[in-house]
Amino acid sequence: MATRHQIISKAYRDSVALMQLSSALAKMPGIEQAAAVMATRNNLDLLREGGLDPGNASAGPSDLLIVVQGEEAALTAALAEAQRRLSSQSAVAATHVEQAMSSRSIAMALELGPANLALIVLEIRTRAVNLKVHSRRMVAERHPDVGVYR
Repeated sequence: MATRHQIISKAYRDSVALMQLSSALAKMPGIEQAAAVMATRNNLDLLREGGLDPGNASAGPSDLLIVVQGEEAALTAALAEAQRRLSSQSAVAATHVEQAMSSRSIAMALELGPANLALIVLEIRTRAVNLKVHSRRMVAERHPDVGVYR
């Protein structure tokens, strides 16, 4: 049984996507074990404990590491399949991000369909808020014995 690995530098994927990829690769003919992980020290230790030692892989925590084990002939195909799946995930994500970034209102964003994250930035510092903060500072400086509550 042979083992091969592939490092994809600076390619973050969330743990759910990596587990799905690992599962799909492990189901391929001739593959005994497969793992796709971010190359953190803990994940590298877990791979070694599970018998998927990546050897001298020079991957860091911001790199994606794919390790496959099985028949020699199946390993190349499994790594190619991993690359294909990761590329298609990236293309879909990039298209969706590009569409979402072009939204100028909540109504426009809702037209894109369901989302699992929304970032809304509001400027809340007004003159009244600034005046209140400034007043508290003045009281604290002039009367240190008086408690100022925020």
